[in-house]
Amino acid sequence: MRTSAVILLLLAIIWSCSSATRQAQDESEPKTTIRVDNRNTLDMTIYALRNSHRVRLGIVSSLSTKVLTIPDHLVRGTLSLRFLADPVGSARTPISEQLTVIPGDQVEMIIN
Repeated sequence: MRTSAVILLLLAIIWSCSSATRQAQDESEPKTTIRVDNRNTLDMTIYALRNSHRVRLGIVSSLSTKVLTIPDHLVRGTLSLRFLADPVGSARTPISEQLTVIPGDQVEMIIN
């Protein structure tokens, strides 16, 4: 009985140490973001495009600026991304040129 209690205690200590290490690694990794300056009168849904894969980053209201986080899985091992601004209530969807984005970058996008 005493041996199993010791084993459980050791497992709990190991698990808590590994959890603390993972949290420290997550906090040290810089976030990759895109700063969107929407100067248009329409709200814009912003997407990141990698090859044919499209990931929704968020909505930026008309005549406002917002910083959106780009998921880590999109920038790891990727040479370039494109960004799409999909206006709410319009069929026009501007797409950016291909940009090289590395973890920790902040991309800036101005929508007129």
